[in-house]
Amino acid sequence: MCRAIGRKPTYVVILVTAAVAAALTLLLYHDALQLPLWADDLLQVPWVEATPLRDLWRTVGPYEDYRPLHFSLWRGISVLTGALAPAPLHLLNLVGHGLSSFLVGLLTARISKHPLTAALLGVSFFGLFPFAYDTVLWVSSFSYPLSLILTVSAVLLYLTARETGKVSLYIPVLLLTALAGFAYEGGVMAGPSVLLAEICLQQRPFSRWSLVVFAASMLPFAAVTMVSPAVPTQFLTGLHPIYNLVIALQCLIFPLAPLAMPLAQVTGRSAITILVLMGLLLLAGIAVLSWQRRQQRRMLFGLGWAVLWSLIPLSTQAFNWYRDPPRVFYLSAVGIAVIWACLLEQLPPLRWSQRWRVAVQSLLSLILLLPGTIFLHDEMVVHKRASELLWAAAREAEKTPGTLFINLPGRITFAERRYPLGHEGAIPLPPPTNSELWLAVHSKGTSQAHARALGALLPPTPYLLEMADADVDGVSLRAATQVVQVRYQDELWLDGALALQATGRILPPQDPTTQPIASFSSAAGETLLLHGASCRRGGADEVVLDIEWQAVSPLRGMPTVFVHWWSAEAVLLGQADGDPLGGLYPLAQWQPGEVVRETRVLKANAPGGSKVTLGIWDPEIGARWQAANASGELLAEDCFTLPPCTAP
Repeated sequence: MCRAIGRKPTYVVILVTAAVAAALTLLLYHDALQLPLWADDLLQVPWVEATPLRDLWRTVGPYEDYRPLHFSLWRGISVLTGALAPAPLHLLNLVGHGLSSFLVGLLTARISKHPLTAALLGVSFFGLFPFAYDTVLWVSSFSYPLSLILTVSAVLLYLTARETGKVSLYIPVLLLTALAGFAYEGGVMAGPSVLLAEICLQQRPFSRWSLVVFAASMLPFAAVTMVSPAVPTQFLTGLHPIYNLVIALQCLIFPLAPLAMPLAQVTGRSAITILVLMGLLLLAGIAVLSWQRRQQRRMLFGLGWAVLWSLIPLSTQAFNWYRDPPRVFYLSAVGIAVIWACLLEQLPPLRWSQRWRVAVQSLLSLILLLPGTIFLHDEMVVHKRASELLWAAAREAEKTPGTLFINLPGRITFAERRYPLGHEGAIPLPPPTNSELWLAVHSKGTSQAHARALGALLPPTPYLLEMADADVDGVSLRAATQVVQVRYQDELWLDGALALQATGRILPPQDPTTQPIASFSSAAGETLLLHGASCRRGGADEVVLDIEWQAVSPLRGMPTVFVHWWSAEAVLLGQADGDPLGGLYPLAQWQPGEVVRETRVLKANAPGGSKVTLGIWDPEIGARWQAANASGELLAEDCFTLPPCTAP
């Protein structure tokens, strides 16, 4: 037996910690159950389904990562349920994050003289860690909470074994330590973490069991080195070595990090510089306070944990911290939570009553955690909107095989940063994935839909967009049974902010079989036939038009279509000008004889509207093409007036 820092948590502390961990996870991440597979999931999930169990332990995954325990767990779910569906996998991530938060709360309680206060602080600072959202929302990131669960459980059992003297407890400690490295490559730090706990949290004599546990972590390290090609080759290979250190510092001081952006605007200094200054000042303050309160061991344990678990990813992977999500710091957040829990536990003067100390600690925690909580809420909204769009695309692809989707998002980024470093927003379809892969995975390979992009069509938005697919071409447009574009609205927080809009289709060249309702002719003798035009109300301030065109001959130059919505007083209420198919198919690209069916949506500046007119405009000469009706009579103002719109 050995005397340790802190005291064993009571059943009340355990139950309260579990309840808070579950509540924080569900309140913040419950919408994750509706999310699809995306990002790294799209390659890893099909690979696990197709790979025999024994091969999961002998090969690396699609991203050259060696995580056989994680993949074996998935493989077991696939065998039991018949498939790796999104909802169960997202539920697994939620359970993993909730259990991780619970164990971190128990760890902070275990090393504190005030277990309940420490547990609540620890579970809150870990559960609301703002850079964890990608870990929770990408099912392929389950390796992180799985490795954390194994490691923290090993540390807690080790502390219990040291306190009680039960040698039998070291056996599960050894097993958990070894398994942590098979869940995630960085999990080889489980053994050093136990050794760190021995050094910082135990009174002498030193236990050799900690060295045995350290040796156990060498087993997965040897396996990773032999199997995975992603072994360390050089130190600090990121965007720039200093950025790896700065983002680690940003994670360490995450409750204060949002101040760097407004302070940079006020002072004119770099946000990175301000972040570093804040970090150094905070570390100095922590050192002084810990020395005064004789809490150096706990603080060193938290800081040592954060350094250990940041070391491998920062020294073996190349990051661009303006574009990459900082999910690799998920396990580092254990030590960060310990530091902040210890700091807040010490801040109120000891001479204060317990009631006032708890009140001040609670108020400070709310102030410190509020910016990160708002950030995580906004992230959940963006991910939810992106998932709604992708699920709508899947339904449309199932309903109409051969659909061509235009401008599905690969990356959505907030225009204004909240933190100096780290991607902010959603990355549903990053390279090497794309929309067609997404559709194929979610339809189990039966989808016949295609996807392309044309960034020139994107409207100005307060958020930044990157498309997931290759540029569209005429061959793709002509082969589609229908063309569907993504409509991006100004505010991502609104329902329908990302929505699908059918824009029409192209039919093969054919001889005119019906009399056109109107025709449009250029001064050079080019002719465009209008075979159909109707409109229907989409609401008081919206009209939906269905138009069918046919080109008689090649169309040169830059002619385009104009559509105007007029009030009874001849006031222009709205217009939908531009090339057909939502701007995708300029008239000059049309082949003679082919029929183009398109849908346009007009939004009015005011409700009402009495008529809709359309025609062809030639910007090169600044004039309209001549318009004639079915009888060949010229139309006034060279435009065709549609019949009255039908009710919605």
